[in-house]
Amino acid sequence: MIHWAEIPVTDFDRAKKFYDALLNKEHATAVMGEHTYGFFQDADESFHGAFVAGEGYTPSATGSLIYITCEPDLTEAQDRVESSGGKLLRAKYLIPGGNNGYMALFSDTEGNTVALHSSK
Repeated sequence: MIHWAEIPVTDFDRAKKFYDALLNKEHATAVMGEHTYGFFQDADESFHGAFVAGEGYTPSATGSLIYITCEPDLTEAQDRVESSGGKLLRAKYLIPGGNNGYMALFSDTEGNTVALHSSK
């Protein structure tokens, strides 16, 4: 089971502006040592990951794919990708193989490929 995920960023302020606009919420931030974190927080206020700037964090279009939950429907977040500064790579589609929900792929302002996921 995966406990935590981090999305590497080079320009923290730019990335924060992007993810705040994309997900239509303010992300809590913290500086921990030489790293700056913007936390992905669930409705129950638990943290499940972060976008992080600092030494050792290099964005990649070909690294691990992180899925951001956008329940109940990812369409609104998908529609904000490009106006927030990202690039939509693949619009919302049904994931094959049964009851797996929907996903969309985008490139964030830092060059990472990231997915949105929802049940509808």
